[in-house]
Amino acid sequence: MPIAGLTIFWRDDIRSYAVALLVAAAVSIPAAAWARKLALDRGLVDPTGGRKQHKLPTPRVGGFGIFAGFLLGSVTGLLMLGRHLGDGRVLATVLPMLCGATLMFFTGLADDLSHRQGREGLPAGVKLVAQLAAACVVASVARVQYLQVPGGGYISFPEWLQWASTVFWIVVVMNSINFIDGMDGLAGGVSLIFALSLALVGISRAPGVKCYGEAVLAIALVGGLVGFLRLNFPPAKVFMGDGGALLLGYVLAAISVSGLMKSAALIGVLAPLMVLALPMVDLVKVVAGRVMRGENPMKADRTHLHHRLADAGWSVYSALLFAYALAGLCGCAAMSLLRLRGAGVVLALTVALMLIGVATRRPRGGELDGVESGGDDPA
Repeated sequence: MPIAGLTIFWRDDIRSYAVALLVAAAVSIPAAAWARKLALDRGLVDPTGGRKQHKLPTPRVGGFGIFAGFLLGSVTGLLMLGRHLGDGRVLATVLPMLCGATLMFFTGLADDLSHRQGREGLPAGVKLVAQLAAACVVASVARVQYLQVPGGGYISFPEWLQWASTVFWIVVVMNSINFIDGMDGLAGGVSLIFALSLALVGISRAPGVKCYGEAVLAIALVGGLVGFLRLNFPPAKVFMGDGGALLLGYVLAAISVSGLMKSAALIGVLAPLMVLALPMVDLVKVVAGRVMRGENPMKADRTHLHHRLADAGWSVYSALLFAYALAGLCGCAAMSLLRLRGAGVVLALTVALMLIGVATRRPRGGELDGVESGGDDPA
């Protein structure tokens, strides 16, 4: 008889998650290194100067490693689900998500590659249209339809509100992740913690709400981030670019809509808000501040959390530790709402190990000389 709390390890779907994680990590590591080498050979780098903060021309194609690992890990994990593949319309839900994720990655990649030609990338309108299209793909298969209120009653959302709220959520999360991509290791590390939170929630809830596919996608995203982060910790050898940032934001938002919000309970709406609280709060604060000052809300400045920490004298590693700790606390808070105590412990331990690993990593000589931040310095 399995020990209480460890029953999850005896489930037949756990093998699928383990395979998805391992395949994604195994693919992302060489894929990220190959993309970096190809970019350097072809001159596909983000130049220095202007408002750029990195000291050397750096490739912006690290998102390819994330995408390759995530895609192959997801496909392999889904195939390993066996009988669960037909539960709860798994394929009908996750295949559109994979298509939308592919659209977002290549949209961002096109924007990244255009930077080498001295332009600012794709027009903002083009990227917004692509984001709306990808968000509509998710809304066509997963939406919040009801909301449980105190007393046991339910509020039914009209169809237009279901679509509008879902599309709005996905677009906002995509841009939130892009906004915090301004320091080496920040967006990737924080996204890994968020993806791990969603994976643990999905794995814990899968038998009840049939979100096996969403759990596979979340754990594959964790593996996909492994190879990228090996090359993105300060000082970064590669940036994720818009291709990686839009991909991460889209997948995290899509999983939260389809996996966590699948129930009608209020808690199903609050949980993903807690998981993604850090980038969401940063986005709202920065944009609101710019509007109140009468500035263009998309104009770049140094009011992001990581910029303010750097300006206050925090080192890159201290700022990363702080951001990772906040992200981990947000994930644990979401699991507390869902009463997933065991999963919360796993996340807390994982985040603690990550913090210890970053804090004890001894940089090579000269690595931190003059390093302030090396991300893409987004708007």
